[in-house]
Amino acid sequence: MHPSVLTSRRVTAARLAYLVVILIATLADLHFDPAPAEVHFRLARALHPQLALHDLVDGARNVLIFAGLGAVWIATSRSEHPWRSIVAVTLVSLVASTGVESLQLFSAVRESSLLDVTTNTLGGLLGALATVAALDIVEARRGKRSYVGIPAIIFALSYGVAVCMESFYPLLRQDLLPNIGGSPFARIARGLVAMRASSVGEIPLTDVLLFLPAGFLAVAALAEAGLSLRAAGLLAALAGLILFPSLEVVHGVVEQPVVIGAALTHVVAIAAGALLAARVLPSFSRRVHGRNRPALLAVAYAVTVMFWSWRPFRLQVTAEAMAEQFSAIHLVPLMALSARFDLFTVTDIIAQFLLFLPLGALLAVWPVRREGWLRGMWPVVYLSVVLEFGKIVVAERFLDVTHVLIQCAGAGIGWALVRRAGFGRYGEMLPATDGTGSTSPAERSAGNARGRPAWGGLRRMMRRIVRRSSPR
Repeated sequence: MHPSVLTSRRVTAARLAYLVVILIATLADLHFDPAPAEVHFRLARALHPQLALHDLVDGARNVLIFAGLGAVWIATSRSEHPWRSIVAVTLVSLVASTGVESLQLFSAVRESSLLDVTTNTLGGLLGALATVAALDIVEARRGKRSYVGIPAIIFALSYGVAVCMESFYPLLRQDLLPNIGGSPFARIARGLVAMRASSVGEIPLTDVLLFLPAGFLAVAALAEAGLSLRAAGLLAALAGLILFPSLEVVHGVVEQPVVIGAALTHVVAIAAGALLAARVLPSFSRRVHGRNRPALLAVAYAVTVMFWSWRPFRLQVTAEAMAEQFSAIHLVPLMALSARFDLFTVTDIIAQFLLFLPLGALLAVWPVRREGWLRGMWPVVYLSVVLEFGKIVVAERFLDVTHVLIQCAGAGIGWALVRRAGFGRYGEMLPATDGTGSTSPAERSAGNARGRPAWGGLRRMMRRIVRRSSPR
């Protein structure tokens, strides 16, 4: 395991930035109330927490938020010994959580809890362990067969888990089962009883666009691991056939109805993506070469993420609705998520983080530009901001700065993972505009002076990809 390529100053800045976001999220709108009697009452309540459904959801969110701290800590570590970093971030999580919960004892609206200290600390530990495991997986694939220079398993696993989160708690399925109650198994049983045969015809067509890439990416990852394309396609389709109906069945746990049509759509979309990959990947390997491969993947993946963000593609452009988007609940980190008390807030954090992680990993070895406004991680930041602000005019969606922070954190972790695993830069996605292949700063500066913007290079690159991919 290689140490982080970041300087000590940048490592410290990244870690402090994440801690600052946590502090803003947990201490914003504190309503300071230092009355001794109230503080004593809050302390007694914190030491003897009552476990309810809301506490379970809140605990799961705490684990995820501090898991991000654990991931940032490991990904930016300059030590080659992961256990030292794991112990360090666990202790930092404990201290930070204890400090936050102690300050909340003086809040009239916040609730301190020993349970929160436990889940926060556990989150830091689990995030660190998961990141070390991911580093081992990525490092094991270094030097092996790859379509774009980094392991396709990064895309396949990240995107696969994201679609699982969508399948388990769909964004646009708002009808909940009433008064379902009981244990998880009792909820599942009641959900199956409430299942309607007519739901076979309820096909969420937008899900086809979301789930098809999961099958495609799974086949690419399996093919890189040594399976034939046919075997990889069959295995990916079989996994979809088992996994997504199972996730639909357990919807009763979160009071979601079981929709047979949705399960069928997901299975068919995964199989179609697997079939498409089996047919397209051989031609892709033969006809698309060099920087064109990662550039084509980056564009296709960015478009896919756009579909995630702008569903259901219905406009809402009233002045009142757009003005509401700029209220505090949308601009303060995690405030919008804290207003909900269901597991969607958990699955949404996971999905948004993982959707952007592969983009950061790709930019780690194929930056759009080495210098200038397209250097490093900036393209991901631009994409995240554009997609989030685009929600202002999309019905049933809303602007949330939390998404931008989560997405950029995911991309940053992906970038750091690949670099810590020992992958170096292969080159720039955008070639020089003069066609020589040179990417020196002087030539780029001269190109800009002649009025050749970066988007012109992108258009020319896409035309070359189409020409090379067309039948001869």
